[in-house]
Amino acid sequence: MRERERRRWHQRCGLNKVQKISSMTEREKRTTRKRWRTTKAEYRAQLKAARIRTPPPSDEDNICTQRAKRGRKKVAYRRTKANRRVSSLTAELASVTMSKLKYKKRWLRLRMSKTSGMNGRQSPATPDHGTTSSNSDFNMHEPANTPCNTDMEKRRRNGNTLDDVTKGLIAAFFTRDDNSRITTGKKQTVTKNKIKEQKRLLLDSLTNLHEKFCSEHPDNNISYITFTRYRPFYVRRPTAKDRDTCLCKKHENVQLAVDKLYQLGALKINHAEHLLDQICCSTEKHECMFRQCEVCVNKRLKFEDSLLKDDSIVVWHEWETVSETFEKKWGAKVGKGDKKVLQKRAVEAAKIKCL
Repeated sequence: MRERERRRWHQRCGLNKVQKISSMTEREKRTTRKRWRTTKAEYRAQLKAARIRTPPPSDEDNICTQRAKRGRKKVAYRRTKANRRVSSLTAELASVTMSKLKYKKRWLRLRMSKTSGMNGRQSPATPDHGTTSSNSDFNMHEPANTPCNTDMEKRRRNGNTLDDVTKGLIAAFFTRDDNSRITTGKKQTVTKNKIKEQKRLLLDSLTNLHEKFCSEHPDNNISYITFTRYRPFYVRRPTAKDRDTCLCKKHENVQLAVDKLYQLGALKINHAEHLLDQICCSTEKHECMFRQCEVCVNKRLKFEDSLLKDDSIVVWHEWETVSETFEKKWGAKVGKGDKKVLQKRAVEAAKIKCL
Protein backbone atom coordinates (compact mmCIF):
# COMPACT_ATOMS: atom_id res chain seq x y z
CA MET A 1 0.00 0.00 0.00
CA ARG A 2 2.74 2.45 0.91
CA GLU A 3 4.70 1.55 -2.20
CA ARG A 4 1.69 2.28 -4.38
CA GLU A 5 1.08 5.63 -2.66
CA ARG A 6 4.75 6.52 -3.13
CA ARG A 7 4.58 5.78 -6.85
CA ARG A 8 1.39 7.83 -7.14
CA TRP A 9 3.04 10.78 -5.37
CA HIS A 10 6.06 10.66 -7.74
CA GLN A 11 3.73 10.59 -10.73
CA ARG A 12 1.83 13.63 -9.43
CA CYS A 13 5.12 15.40 -8.85
CA GLY A 14 6.18 14.70 -12.42
CA LEU A 15 2.91 16.24 -13.66
CA ASN A 16 3.41 19.31 -11.43
CA LYS A 17 0.20 18.55 -9.53
CA VAL A 18 1.96 18.64 -6.17
CA GLN A 19 3.62 21.82 -4.96
CA LYS A 20 6.94 21.12 -3.26
CA ILE A 21 8.14 23.12 -0.30
CA SER A 22 11.15 24.35 -2.24
CA SER A 23 8.88 26.20 -4.64
CA MET A 24 6.88 27.94 -1.86
CA THR A 25 7.33 31.40 -0.48
CA GLU A 26 8.63 32.00 3.02
CA ARG A 27 5.18 32.61 4.40
CA GLU A 28 3.77 29.45 2.83
CA LYS A 29 6.73 27.44 4.14
CA ARG A 30 6.05 28.58 7.73
CA THR A 31 2.35 27.73 7.42
CA THR A 32 3.04 24.29 5.97
CA ARG A 33 5.65 23.37 8.54
CA LYS A 34 3.32 24.48 11.36
CA ARG A 35 0.58 22.21 9.96
CA TRP A 36 3.04 19.35 9.82
CA ARG A 37 4.00 19.83 13.48
CA THR A 38 0.38 19.91 14.55
CA THR A 39 -0.49 16.75 12.61
CA LYS A 40 2.52 14.88 14.01
CA ALA A 41 1.66 15.92 17.56
CA GLU A 42 -1.92 14.64 17.15
CA TYR A 43 -0.64 11.35 15.78
CA ARG A 44 1.71 10.85 18.75
CA ALA A 45 -1.10 11.67 21.17
CA GLN A 46 -3.29 8.98 19.57
CA LEU A 47 -0.53 6.38 19.90
CA LYS A 48 -0.03 7.28 23.59
CA ALA A 49 -3.73 6.99 24.32
CA ALA A 50 -3.88 3.60 22.60
CA ARG A 51 -1.00 2.34 24.76
CA ILE A 52 -2.76 3.53 27.91
CA ARG A 53 -6.05 1.83 26.99
CA THR A 54 -4.36 -1.51 26.16
CA PRO A 55 -3.97 -3.69 29.35
CA PRO A 56 -0.58 -5.28 30.04
CA PRO A 57 -0.17 -9.04 29.37
CA SER A 58 -1.16 -11.24 32.28
CA ASP A 59 1.01 -13.92 33.91
CA GLU A 60 -1.45 -16.67 32.88
CA ASP A 61 -0.83 -16.00 29.21
CA ASN A 62 2.90 -16.25 29.75
CA ILE A 63 2.44 -19.51 31.67
CA CYS A 64 0.29 -21.02 28.88
CA THR A 65 2.82 -20.01 26.27
CA GLN A 66 5.67 -21.55 28.25
CA ARG A 67 3.66 -24.74 28.81
CA ALA A 68 2.91 -25.02 25.09
CA LYS A 69 6.58 -24.67 24.19
CA ARG A 70 7.61 -27.18 26.84
CA GLY A 71 4.88 -29.60 25.69
CA ARG A 72 6.06 -29.47 22.06
CA LYS A 73 9.59 -30.27 23.16
CA LYS A 74 8.38 -33.27 25.15
CA VAL A 75 6.33 -34.57 22.22
CA ALA A 76 9.32 -34.29 19.86
CA TYR A 77 11.57 -36.05 22.40
CA ARG A 78 9.09 -38.89 22.94
CA ARG A 79 8.55 -39.34 19.21
CA THR A 80 12.30 -39.55 18.58
CA LYS A 81 12.68 -42.02 21.44
CA ALA A 82 9.86 -44.17 20.08
CA ASN A 83 11.42 -44.20 16.59
CA ARG A 84 14.75 -45.32 18.03
CA ARG A 85 12.97 -48.07 19.99
CA VAL A 86 11.12 -49.27 16.89
CA SER A 87 14.36 -49.38 14.87
CA SER A 88 16.17 -51.38 17.56
CA LEU A 89 13.27 -53.83 17.92
CA THR A 90 13.09 -54.29 14.14
CA ALA A 91 16.80 -55.11 13.95
CA GLU A 92 16.48 -57.48 16.91
CA LEU A 93 13.53 -59.24 15.28
CA ALA A 94 15.43 -59.68 12.03
CA SER A 95 18.40 -61.13 13.91
CA VAL A 96 16.21 -63.58 15.82
CA THR A 97 14.46 -64.64 12.60
CA MET A 98 17.78 -65.33 10.88
CA SER A 99 19.00 -67.33 13.87
CA LYS A 100 15.78 -69.33 13.88
CA LEU A 101 16.13 -70.20 10.20
CA LYS A 102 19.81 -71.09 10.64
CA TYR A 103 19.17 -73.51 13.50
CA LYS A 104 16.13 -74.96 11.77
CA LYS A 105 18.17 -75.77 8.65
CA ARG A 106 20.95 -77.20 10.81
CA TRP A 107 18.43 -79.44 12.59
CA LEU A 108 16.98 -80.60 9.27
CA ARG A 109 20.45 -81.46 7.96
CA LEU A 110 21.25 -83.44 11.10
CA ARG A 111 17.93 -85.22 10.88
CA MET A 112 18.44 -86.13 7.22
CA SER A 113 21.98 -87.38 7.85
CA LYS A 114 20.79 -89.40 10.87
CA THR A 115 17.91 -90.90 8.89
CA SER A 116 20.14 -91.78 5.94
CA GLY A 117 22.62 -93.42 8.33
CA MET A 118 19.90 -95.46 9.96
CA ASN A 119 18.50 -96.57 6.61
CA GLY A 120 21.94 -97.66 5.44
CA ARG A 121 22.40 -100.29 8.21
CA GLN A 122 20.34 -103.16 9.49
CA SER A 123 18.64 -103.17 12.88
CA PRO A 124 20.47 -105.30 15.45
CA ALA A 125 17.17 -106.72 16.69
CA THR A 126 16.14 -108.16 13.30
CA PRO A 127 19.25 -108.71 11.20
CA ASP A 128 17.67 -111.32 8.94
CA HIS A 129 14.69 -109.25 7.76
CA GLY A 130 16.70 -106.15 6.88
CA THR A 131 14.34 -103.75 8.63
CA THR A 132 15.47 -100.42 9.99
CA SER A 133 15.06 -99.12 13.52
CA SER A 134 11.93 -97.25 14.47
CA ASN A 135 11.65 -93.52 14.70
CA SER A 136 11.36 -93.74 18.48
CA ASP A 137 15.06 -94.63 18.66
CA PHE A 138 15.97 -91.38 16.91
CA ASN A 139 18.02 -89.10 19.11
CA MET A 140 19.86 -86.13 17.69
CA HIS A 141 22.23 -85.86 20.63
CA GLU A 142 23.61 -89.41 20.24
CA PRO A 143 26.21 -90.02 17.52
CA ALA A 144 25.27 -92.55 14.86
CA ASN A 145 27.23 -95.79 15.10
CA THR A 146 27.42 -96.25 11.35
CA PRO A 147 30.24 -96.55 8.83
CA CYS A 148 29.26 -93.21 7.34
CA ASN A 149 29.79 -91.34 10.62
CA THR A 150 32.87 -89.64 9.14
CA ASP A 151 30.85 -88.35 6.17
CA MET A 152 28.24 -87.07 8.58
CA GLU A 153 30.84 -85.13 10.53
CA LYS A 154 32.13 -83.60 7.30
CA ARG A 155 28.62 -82.54 6.34
CA ARG A 156 28.12 -80.97 9.74
CA ARG A 157 31.23 -78.89 9.21
CA ASN A 158 30.85 -78.08 5.50
CA GLY A 159 27.09 -78.40 4.88
CA ASN A 160 25.65 -80.42 2.01
CA THR A 161 28.85 -80.56 0.00
CA LEU A 162 29.12 -82.54 -3.20
CA ASP A 163 31.40 -85.56 -3.32
CA ASP A 164 34.57 -85.43 -5.39
CA VAL A 165 33.38 -88.12 -7.81
CA THR A 166 30.36 -86.08 -8.90
CA LYS A 167 32.49 -82.93 -9.15
CA GLY A 168 34.87 -84.77 -11.48
CA LEU A 169 31.97 -86.04 -13.60
CA ILE A 170 30.59 -82.48 -13.97
CA ALA A 171 33.99 -81.07 -14.96
CA ALA A 172 34.58 -83.88 -17.46
CA PHE A 173 31.09 -83.44 -18.89
CA PHE A 174 31.57 -79.71 -19.49
CA THR A 175 34.97 -80.17 -21.14
CA ARG A 176 33.78 -82.79 -23.61
CA ASP A 177 33.90 -81.76 -27.26
CA ASP A 178 30.22 -82.54 -27.81
CA ASN A 179 29.21 -80.13 -25.02
CA SER A 180 31.75 -77.32 -25.46
CA ARG A 181 34.39 -76.28 -27.94
CA ILE A 182 37.81 -74.90 -27.18
CA THR A 183 38.81 -71.52 -28.57
CA THR A 184 41.89 -71.17 -30.74
CA GLY A 185 42.92 -67.60 -30.03
CA LYS A 186 46.12 -66.96 -28.14
CA LYS A 187 44.46 -64.31 -25.97
CA GLN A 188 41.23 -66.24 -25.44
CA THR A 189 42.20 -67.41 -21.98
CA VAL A 190 40.64 -67.16 -18.53
CA THR A 191 42.60 -66.75 -15.30
CA LYS A 192 41.25 -67.41 -11.82
CA ASN A 193 43.29 -67.75 -8.62
CA LYS A 194 46.48 -67.62 -10.73
CA ILE A 195 45.29 -70.60 -12.80
CA LYS A 196 45.27 -69.86 -16.53
CA GLU A 197 43.14 -71.99 -18.86
CA GLN A 198 42.05 -71.79 -22.48
CA LYS A 199 38.47 -70.61 -22.82
CA ARG A 200 35.79 -73.12 -23.83
CA LEU A 201 32.38 -72.12 -25.21
CA LEU A 202 29.19 -74.04 -24.57
CA LEU A 203 27.48 -75.62 -27.56
CA ASP A 204 24.03 -75.79 -25.94
CA SER A 205 22.06 -74.13 -23.18
CA LEU A 206 22.69 -75.05 -19.56
CA THR A 207 19.16 -76.39 -19.20
CA ASN A 208 19.64 -78.89 -22.02
CA LEU A 209 23.09 -79.83 -20.75
CA HIS A 210 21.68 -80.49 -17.28
CA GLU A 211 19.04 -82.81 -18.72
CA LYS A 212 21.71 -84.57 -20.74
CA PHE A 213 23.95 -85.01 -17.69
CA CYS A 214 21.12 -86.46 -15.58
CA SER A 215 20.22 -88.92 -18.35
CA GLU A 216 23.84 -90.06 -18.72
CA HIS A 217 24.46 -90.32 -14.96
CA PRO A 218 21.22 -91.38 -13.24
CA ASP A 219 23.12 -92.42 -10.10
CA ASN A 220 24.53 -88.90 -9.72
CA ASN A 221 21.30 -86.98 -10.18
CA ILE A 222 21.84 -83.38 -9.04
CA SER A 223 19.85 -80.18 -9.22
CA TYR A 224 20.27 -77.50 -11.87
CA ILE A 225 21.75 -75.03 -9.36
CA THR A 226 24.39 -77.53 -8.24
CA PHE A 227 25.17 -78.37 -11.85
CA THR A 228 25.83 -74.74 -12.74
CA ARG A 229 27.72 -74.05 -9.49
CA TYR A 230 30.40 -76.65 -10.24
CA ARG A 231 30.86 -75.64 -13.85
CA PRO A 232 34.57 -74.99 -14.60
CA PHE A 233 35.40 -71.30 -14.59
CA TYR A 234 36.87 -71.38 -18.10
CA VAL A 235 33.69 -72.83 -19.65
CA ARG A 236 31.65 -69.81 -20.68
CA ARG A 237 28.47 -69.03 -22.53
CA PRO A 238 29.16 -67.79 -26.06
CA THR A 239 28.49 -64.16 -26.90
CA ALA A 240 27.91 -62.53 -30.29
CA LYS A 241 31.63 -61.92 -30.86
CA ASP A 242 32.46 -65.54 -29.97
CA ARG A 243 30.06 -67.03 -32.51
CA ASP A 244 31.82 -69.13 -35.14
CA THR A 245 28.87 -71.41 -35.88
CA CYS A 246 26.24 -71.02 -38.57
CA LEU A 247 23.24 -68.81 -37.95
CA CYS A 248 22.08 -68.31 -41.51
CA LYS A 249 18.57 -67.58 -42.72
CA LYS A 250 17.80 -71.18 -43.74
CA HIS A 251 18.74 -72.76 -40.43
CA GLU A 252 17.01 -70.09 -38.39
CA ASN A 253 13.77 -70.39 -40.41
CA VAL A 254 13.71 -74.15 -39.77
CA GLN A 255 14.12 -73.55 -36.04
CA LEU A 256 11.34 -70.92 -36.04
CA ALA A 257 8.98 -73.38 -37.74
CA VAL A 258 9.89 -76.11 -35.23
CA ASP A 259 9.27 -73.71 -32.34
CA LYS A 260 5.79 -72.93 -33.66
CA LEU A 261 4.88 -76.59 -34.15
CA TYR A 262 6.18 -77.40 -30.68
CA GLN A 263 4.06 -74.58 -29.26
CA LEU A 264 0.96 -75.99 -30.96
CA GLY A 265 1.73 -79.46 -29.62
CA ALA A 266 2.24 -81.03 -33.04
CA LEU A 267 5.86 -81.94 -32.19
CA LYS A 268 7.27 -83.28 -28.97
CA ILE A 269 10.80 -82.01 -29.70
CA ASN A 270 11.68 -78.32 -29.81
CA HIS A 271 15.17 -78.60 -31.33
CA ALA A 272 15.68 -78.93 -35.06
CA GLU A 273 18.89 -80.93 -34.55
CA HIS A 274 17.07 -83.61 -32.57
CA LEU A 275 14.46 -84.02 -35.33
CA LEU A 276 17.16 -85.38 -37.64
CA ASP A 277 17.06 -88.67 -35.74
CA GLN A 278 13.50 -89.24 -37.00
CA ILE A 279 14.27 -88.82 -40.71
CA CYS A 280 17.91 -89.98 -40.94
CA CYS A 281 19.66 -93.21 -40.14
CA SER A 282 22.75 -91.39 -38.93
CA THR A 283 23.67 -87.71 -38.79
CA GLU A 284 27.31 -88.59 -39.48
CA LYS A 285 26.70 -90.15 -42.91
CA HIS A 286 26.82 -87.97 -46.02
CA GLU A 287 24.16 -89.99 -47.88
CA CYS A 288 21.64 -89.70 -45.05
CA MET A 289 22.10 -85.97 -44.54
CA PHE A 290 21.77 -85.25 -48.29
CA ARG A 291 18.71 -87.52 -48.61
CA GLN A 292 20.53 -90.00 -50.85
CA CYS A 293 20.18 -93.03 -48.57
CA GLU A 294 17.74 -95.67 -49.81
CA VAL A 295 16.73 -96.62 -46.26
CA CYS A 296 15.73 -93.23 -44.86
CA VAL A 297 14.90 -91.28 -48.01
CA ASN A 298 11.14 -91.78 -47.47
CA LYS A 299 11.08 -91.10 -43.73
CA ARG A 300 8.93 -88.20 -42.54
CA LEU A 301 8.45 -86.33 -39.30
CA LYS A 302 5.98 -87.70 -36.77
CA PHE A 303 3.19 -85.22 -36.02
CA GLU A 304 0.36 -85.41 -33.53
CA ASP A 305 -2.63 -85.80 -35.87
CA SER A 306 -5.16 -84.99 -33.17
CA LEU A 307 -3.66 -81.52 -32.68
CA LEU A 308 -2.68 -80.73 -36.28
CA LYS A 309 -5.62 -81.09 -38.65
CA ASP A 310 -5.34 -81.03 -42.44
CA ASP A 311 -7.69 -78.08 -42.94
CA SER A 312 -5.93 -75.88 -40.36
CA ILE A 313 -3.46 -73.12 -41.26
CA VAL A 314 -0.23 -72.63 -39.34
CA VAL A 315 1.21 -69.11 -39.12
CA TRP A 316 4.74 -68.35 -37.90
CA HIS A 317 7.52 -65.82 -38.49
CA GLU A 318 10.54 -66.36 -40.71
CA TRP A 319 13.41 -64.32 -42.06
CA GLU A 320 13.30 -62.97 -45.62
CA THR A 321 15.79 -60.91 -47.60
CA VAL A 322 14.42 -57.61 -48.91
CA SER A 323 16.25 -55.27 -51.28
CA GLU A 324 16.19 -51.61 -50.38
CA THR A 325 17.70 -48.33 -51.52
CA PHE A 326 19.58 -46.29 -48.97
CA GLU A 327 21.56 -43.06 -48.79
CA LYS A 328 24.82 -42.77 -47.00
CA LYS A 329 25.61 -39.95 -44.59
CA TRP A 330 25.35 -36.36 -45.82
CA GLY A 331 23.66 -37.60 -49.01
CA ALA A 332 26.96 -38.31 -50.73
CA LYS A 333 26.09 -41.67 -52.33
CA VAL A 334 23.01 -43.69 -53.13
CA GLY A 335 23.22 -47.48 -53.22
CA LYS A 336 21.23 -50.68 -53.00
CA GLY A 337 21.54 -53.46 -50.46
CA ASP A 338 19.80 -56.41 -48.86
CA LYS A 339 18.20 -56.44 -45.45
CA LYS A 340 16.78 -59.34 -43.45
CA VAL A 341 13.33 -58.70 -42.01
CA LEU A 342 11.04 -60.90 -39.95
CA GLN A 343 7.74 -61.59 -41.76
CA LYS A 344 4.75 -63.84 -41.23
CA ARG A 345 4.20 -67.01 -43.25
CA ALA A 346 1.02 -69.08 -43.42
CA VAL A 347 1.03 -72.70 -44.65
CA GLU A 348 -1.66 -75.35 -44.61
CA ALA A 349 -1.19 -78.20 -42.18
CA ALA A 350 -1.55 -80.79 -44.95
CA LYS A 351 1.56 -79.42 -46.72
CA ILE A 352 3.52 -79.43 -43.47
CA LYS A 353 2.78 -83.11 -42.92
CA CYS A 354 4.31 -83.91 -46.32
CA LEU A 355 7.71 -82.64 -45.13
